[in-house]
Amino acid sequence: MCAGRQPATILVVEDDRTAADLFRRVLTMEGYRVVLASSGTAAIEAAQAEHPDLILLDIVIPAPNGFDVCARLKQDPATRQVPVVFISGLPELPNWHHGRALGAVDYLAKPFELEQLTARVRKHLKAERAR
Repeated sequence: MCAGRQPATILVVEDDRTAADLFRRVLTMEGYRVVLASSGTAAIEAAQAEHPDLILLDIVIPAPNGFDVCARLKQDPATRQVPVVFISGLPELPNWHHGRALGAVDYLAKPFELEQLTARVRKHLKAERAR
């Protein structure tokens, strides 16, 4: 993070409370502002209210699921440009292809190393700022 810049806001959409708390702790230690949502409805509301710089979105969440959330966010002019990274324990390849077709920029298959998570977050935030 550069001096003088506001910390990037990351919306973490994860219904597993233990995983959500871990993501929050790790990303907060990295200097990010973290907003948590545990359902699709809460994710859409948080994205519209918080204007995140990046969304980490689980696929299997209470309604609507992560794919539907991504599709809705990409249809809304206010959230269309926010990068979405899917995080899921579902098989990577078919779900990554589907997620990419919906507008996601990346897919992290659970379980993953926390260093992998923070590296991907930095990569996508850097790309977004360069845009």
